[in-house]
Amino acid sequence: MMNLKHHARTGALALVIVGAGAFMPSPALGDEPNSEGRGSESATPTRTQIEVRYEHPIRLDDAIAATAPLYPEALAYRFENSQVVGEYSPQSGTSPAEFMESFDSRMGTQPEVVAFVLPVDEQDDLSPVVAPDVSDIPVFRAPPIPEATSDRLSRGADTQIADANRMSSTSDWRPDLVQTRVEDYGSVFFEYALFWDSPTSPGYIPLDYGMEVGVDLYNNAGTNLRPACPPGYKDAFFAKNYGWNWFAFNETFGAVASAQPYADYNDLLDECNRNSIQVGFASPQAIPLSYNNAPYDWVLFISVQAPKGNMSSNPISGNVALVTKNWCTSYPSYSWTDCMGVSSSGSPIVNQNRGFLASSRGWTAPNKCWTSDQKGTVAPVLTLPTATGCF
Repeated sequence: MMNLKHHARTGALALVIVGAGAFMPSPALGDEPNSEGRGSESATPTRTQIEVRYEHPIRLDDAIAATAPLYPEALAYRFENSQVVGEYSPQSGTSPAEFMESFDSRMGTQPEVVAFVLPVDEQDDLSPVVAPDVSDIPVFRAPPIPEATSDRLSRGADTQIADANRMSSTSDWRPDLVQTRVEDYGSVFFEYALFWDSPTSPGYIPLDYGMEVGVDLYNNAGTNLRPACPPGYKDAFFAKNYGWNWFAFNETFGAVASAQPYADYNDLLDECNRNSIQVGFASPQAIPLSYNNAPYDWVLFISVQAPKGNMSSNPISGNVALVTKNWCTSYPSYSWTDCMGVSSSGSPIVNQNRGFLASSRGWTAPNKCWTSDQKGTVAPVLTLPTATGCF
């Protein structure tokens, strides 16, 4: 995540799917603090990748077969339909067959691939990239996610929390509840769930802002700005900020694509000692309503499978941040990871950050799961992993 982005030093977010009644309200021990601003702004965004669309949606295995011979450097394959959005990365260490099997087991459907992602730098010839000819490949429309899957995945947060304990207020964009899990199963899984209880709503986010959610990892590399870091700095954490398999959805599987999710890989000008595992939403105002987690009216799930790094553990923090999207308007051909949050000039807002774990708490991961209630105004509650997971 870009150092010049004005989100809190308390980190990012991932997908969490939890059992009902997993947590009780925690005692009010103070807000999760945020330290705004981490460096200077950039005069212009720096392009690191481009997305190339196919003529029509195709299966993941077909997309790789058609694309890899022409573009072996492809970073990811984006899948997107009305129910779920994400990417598969050849750098993830998971084979396409393994990913498709896992995705089917979890979601009850298959990824509907619409594009691939290529790395670029400012010195590259940025003339239009020609997509592979897929005219002979059948159009693929992913089967609807089964209702039983929706019931299983949408158990959500404790719905018995008293009204007095919820911090809803008019015009407040901050999610009331954030649940997070960071677990090592060979790859490192970061999973986040965000819950809004009306009148709190993502619809209150100003239109010139997006939203980024994630966890930050810290080491002892120092606070010089990337890329002026020691050799191998990108891998000197327990998880890597590249090569993810990730996806986002809501518990009624409705129109998450309209919120424009993206993996925020661009870490230029981040500190050398910090790795961010964040997923962003260029249009979070469009997060669709949910209906299966009363009293919550909007629910968003994010799942990131990140390759393991060279460390066994690191201190962590977590944050939901609003980031400006001015440069995405000025540079419409740039990917969201490259243009979101590059400029601090946006509408005046209160509470640009919603911390869900302060770095000052000294928590380390992986194998750490917790919930942050009441917009982060109370201490997060830790849940110890079990044989079947955290929740």
